[in-house]
Formats: sequence, structure tokens, C-alpha cells
Amino acid sequence: MSGIEVAGLVLGAFPIAITLLEKYGEAAKRVGLFLHIRVEWKHWKDDLKFHEIAFRRHLRQLLLPLVFDDETIEQLMLSPGSEAWKSYRVAAVLEKRLLEAYELYRSYIDGLDQVMNEVKEHLALDSDAVQGVMNSQVGEPDASSCPVNIMLNHSQPPSKAPARLRSAVTKDGRAFQRYKIKFSNGESLRKRLFERMGDTLQKMEKLLSTGDQDSRLVQQRNLALEKTAVDSSLCNFWVTAKRLFKSLASAWPCQCQHHDARLLLEHRDTKKTEFGVTFTRVKESSWDICQTKITESEPDSQAATETIIGFGTRARKVPKQRGGMPVKSAMKSSTKGAKVQFCGSVYASLRDEGMNRKAQRFQISLVLASSVLQLLESPWLPKALSKNEVLFTENANDPGNYRLDQPEIVKSLAPRHPEDQPPETRQTQAYNAALDKLGILLLELCFGETLEQQPCRKRWPEGNTDAEKAGFDFLAAKEWHNHVNAEAGLDYADSVDWCLWGYRNSTPDSWRQNMLQRVIQPLQRCCDYLSGRVTV
Repeated sequence: MSGIEVAGLVLGAFPIAITLLEKYGEAAKRVGLFLHIRVEWKHWKDDLKFHEIAFRRHLRQLLLPLVFDDETIEQLMLSPGSEAWKSYRVAAVLEKRLLEAYELYRSYIDGLDQVMNEVKEHLALDSDAVQGVMNSQVGEPDASSCPVNIMLNHSQPPSKAPARLRSAVTKDGRAFQRYKIKFSNGESLRKRLFERMGDTLQKMEKLLSTGDQDSRLVQQRNLALEKTAVDSSLCNFWVTAKRLFKSLASAWPCQCQHHDARLLLEHRDTKKTEFGVTFTRVKESSWDICQTKITESEPDSQAATETIIGFGTRARKVPKQRGGMPVKSAMKSSTKGAKVQFCGSVYASLRDEGMNRKAQRFQISLVLASSVLQLLESPWLPKALSKNEVLFTENANDPGNYRLDQPEIVKSLAPRHPEDQPPETRQTQAYNAALDKLGILLLELCFGETLEQQPCRKRWPEGNTDAEKAGFDFLAAKEWHNHVNAEAGLDYADSVDWCLWGYRNSTPDSWRQNMLQRVIQPLQRCCDYLSGRVTV
């Protein structure tokens, strides 16, 4: 018999004992003996009811994580000892939940079963004397019959009951008196039995609660470790992105200037290294397109070469390059005539104050900020991200509308002059201008308008050089930032704040980690709020 099946029997023993005790009290009242046992009788009934409720609640806590069907749980609780308690599935899941504590927990359940048997023995509700009185009031002398059923189904007219009861008391007077004395003097035994029961229930609760707490801590630890690993992967993603670009550039079969690679910009929340790359070729005002999904090969891969899907229908075996990244690709498809729209041109379509448009702007903000974190200082993004570098492709199934959830950045794979090559080593504070521009880009996406349209920018000169223009842009953005909290909330405002000047306290080795906490995570919360995944 499984532990859960014994638990069902124990649960069923409580209402039986309580019902029989109540029927005995009724019988004692009829023969005028209830006053002698009233106090102890009430203590027995209260203790039984208390421990029944405590055990029932404990079983619900035990079953709720195991059985997800409320109807099944109710069936178990309402039908103790039924076939449902014998289910192998319930027993197996219980054992899996308790793990090393299962055998000890099972012994505690057996202990409760033993206590309930002792309760039944002490109450002696199946003794001849007690049954004689109870059966006398209902006119059934057969002691083997269930007293509860007799009382409920075969009650006799009240006028006949006293005579039968007096006869029963006279016949079994001595035995009943002995039982009355035993019952009245059973306080110490009652306390000892219910102390055992309470102590056992506490131990069962402790095993269950500590097991659940341990599971929660393990789960929290695993989530924290996974998040730490994801954060580390995100902060070091630029290295992998650089290796991919180097592999693609060295393997590219054409040396002309008309081929581009469009990298899908994503906010990544897993360690999986995967790139969505679209290879394009300008041809008669339209672009031939070949889309691929590229993943990094396993480090212990025995393959000497990997296949990269090239342009159009061509495929090529690419040797592993020193310093490059061995890759695998899939999901090849070809289309023609795809139109694109650059990020700066989408503001008007996103200016609508509706929650859906606001959510789209916030999602684009998160993706672009995360892309700066992942790609800056790689060949995909060697310097600051410009809104004129980010494009959106027209939805083939909905002409005129663009896939705003799939921004891309375009880079040429053609050979470059040495002076155009990005530096191989990281430059000190090379991220300054990039984060200033990102802060402005976040401002523009917050309001759905460009900085150049704002009165705060028009008050400053346009600037004769790029450096002057950047300085005046920064001064205007600092003023514009004062309105972000009212428009988008504190999280978004803090993200912009860090991009404009908060990063200046970071070092070249720490700015990505700081940006992850001060920009990416707040923007993620903004997106979660608008999507309903997080409630305030």
C-alpha cells in the first residue's frame, strides 16, 4: 500500500470517528449519562475536528503541486479511501516530490494511522456495551451492523426508544458503567494521543515546507546562474559578431561593391549564438535576397569545413579561418523587389499615441539599445549607430507596411581599404559618441519625433563641424530629457539619462555590464509593462 493511499485512509478515519462519537453522545443523553461524560466528550470531538482540518489542509498542500486538475483534487478530498487514492501516478509524483524524505514521510503517515486506530480502540465505539445502547435506541440488536447506517436509516418513533434504552442499560449496565468511567478518565490518554498526532503533523509539515523551500532556492539559483550566463554572453557577444563578420567576409565569393549583408537586430535573452543574415544584391532597382539563419558550430566539431549558403542558389564550402567563426546556416529562401524603410522615416507612422504604437516604439528602443551593447566595436557596428543605418523591410503579405519588429543593419562584405578597417583592439572610451547618439535615438523613439524638429534644438546653431553638431545635439537632448518621465515613465527616463551622461563613470571594461543594468533591464521592464507581462 502506497503512502498516499494510507493518507487517504487516515483522512477517512476522522469523519467516521467524529460521527460515531456524536451518535454515542446522543445515545448517552437518552439514558441520562451524558452529563457524566460531557466535558471529556467535547474535548474528544474538538480535538478530532481540529486535527481533521489540519490534516485535510496538509493533504491539499501536498496534492496541489502534484495534481493540476481541481476536479481530481476535490474527488480525492471528498472520497478518502476511494480508488482515486490508489492511483500509481499520484503515488509516483508524490515520491518524486519528496525525494529522499519519502520513506520518512511514509513512516509518519503510518504513525498517524496507528494513532487513529488507538483512538478507535479507546473510544470503544464498537464494544458490546456501547453498541447495545446505540442499537437499542434504533431497534436493531445486531452489533455487526454499521451503527451510523442504523441510526440514519432505521430510527424508531421516540415514544418507544426510552423503554428499549432502559432495557439495554439494565442488561449491560455494568459494562456500560465501566466504559463511562474509562471514557471520563481518559484525559491523559487523549492528550497523549493528540500530542503524538500534532507532533507527527508538524514533522510532516516541516518535511514538506523545507522540501519546497529547497526546491525554490535551487530554482532561484539556477535562474540566477542562467541569467548571469546570459548577461555574460550578451556583454561578450561583440566578439562572436566580429568573428562571424570576418568569416563571411573572407568567404564571400564576389569582390564587387554591390553585395551587402543585412544583420537582424535582436535583443537576446538566451546564451544561444544565432544570427539572422540576409544577403542582398542590387539589380535593376530591386534586391535579390537570400535569407539565412547562422549558428556557431560546436567547439568539438570534427568537420574540417562548414557550408555557408552563398548568394542566390549557390553554396560554398568555407575553410575555417584563423580568428574567424565556424558557422552553420539554414533556412535559405530567395525573394525579389523587397522595399526597405530607414529608421528615421518610421517616426511619423509610430507617432500615434495609442498603446500599441507606444509598445512598438519601446520595443524598437530595447532592440536598438541591446544591439549597441552586443555589436559596438565589431565590424557590424564599428562606431555610433545612426538611425539612417537601421532599416525595416516591407511585409510581403501587406504591401505598404513594414516589419517593425525586425530591424536590420546593412554592411558591405566587399574588401575594404586598410584605413577603413575597424581597429583590432578596443579603443579607450570609444563608446562615448555611440552612447550619446543612442540616448538621442531613445529620445526620438520615446516621442516619435526627430531631435531636429524640437524647439530645444532650434535654439542652438546647427554646427559647422560634426563635433559642433554633436555638442549642440547633446545640449538640446539634455533639455528634451526633462520631459521623458511624464511621457514614458521613470525606467525609460533613467535609460536615457545613463546614455547621455551616466556612462561617463564607467570604464572600458565595465560599460557593457553597467549598460545592461542601467539601460537594457529598465527598457525591458517598460516593454513588459505595456505588454501586460508585469503589473504595477
